[in-house]
Amino acid sequence: MGYLETLTDENYKEFLEEGTRVLVLTQKDCPHCRAWTSELSEFLESDESWKNVRFAKIDLASEEVGGFKKANEWLELIPGIPFNVIFFEGEPTSSFAGSGVKRMVKRLQRLSS
Repeated sequence: MGYLETLTDENYKEFLEEGTRVLVLTQKDCPHCRAWTSELSEFLESDESWKNVRFAKIDLASEEVGGFKKANEWLELIPGIPFNVIFFEGEPTSSFAGSGVKRMVKRLQRLSS
């Protein structure tokens, strides 16, 4: 069973380096973001299927993520938040705006097949 980690400039690089990772881009004042991270956290508490995948969120409004934002110019292109990016071995492979465990699982299944 997994959990939703919180990333900052201090730990995001290590998080993204290897394996399959799901990164949720949020902002603390976004009600849709809070609802999605709550839904995802609840899913992860009981999930056994994706225990080899690490999941994390990063608050784009935080002062602790300036380096992340500077290093990832593609953030200017996201259509809105929450925004989800699936990384494999450090490279983004899939993304989607909004929320939904089913949508996320479908993308993870495509990666693993």
